[in-house]
Amino acid sequence: MADDTTTPEVQATDDATNPEAKTDTDQIATPKDGDLPPEVRAILKKERSAARAAEARAKAAEAKVTEFEAAGKTEMERLTDRAAQAEQAAKDATMQLARERVARRVGLPEKFIDRLRGDTEEELEDDATSLLEDLPAREGPATPPVRDGETPNPAANVAPGAPRLEAAYAQAAKTART
Repeated sequence: MADDTTTPEVQATDDATNPEAKTDTDQIATPKDGDLPPEVRAILKKERSAARAAEARAKAAEAKVTEFEAAGKTEMERLTDRAAQAEQAAKDATMQLARERVARRVGLPEKFIDRLRGDTEEELEDDATSLLEDLPAREGPATPPVRDGETPNPAANVAPGAPRLEAAYAQAAKTART
């Protein structure tokens, strides 16, 4: 007779390892219902029905918890990604501003700003100074350094003789039309 019945512990183990196993409480081994008095059978039937309802509610609650955890995790990951992107953008903007300050301070031409390397303004300034030393000397006056808060003089970047070249070009264009 022990071979024909399944104990509740075995049934629970089967359910845990086999997701397709029946979880209906009617399948739990009990003495034959016909051997029980009628009032016990009525109570047993009522308890089995209540157990089935409780199992259904537990499964629904578990599904909701899983859904909320997944939604929360996704939202948290999304917010974490946005925060990381914002931090990186702020860091990039701060470094670009530092490069521009250093370039103005040491008189480095604007086209070389993105070539500056370093994590601090001191490192950037050392790199800018080194880069300036490697650049060929410019003809005419060098671009004067600009201190923080000052407005750079755009006329300082005009090469000597540029106005004469523009006038010569205009004269040549006028002569070619006639």
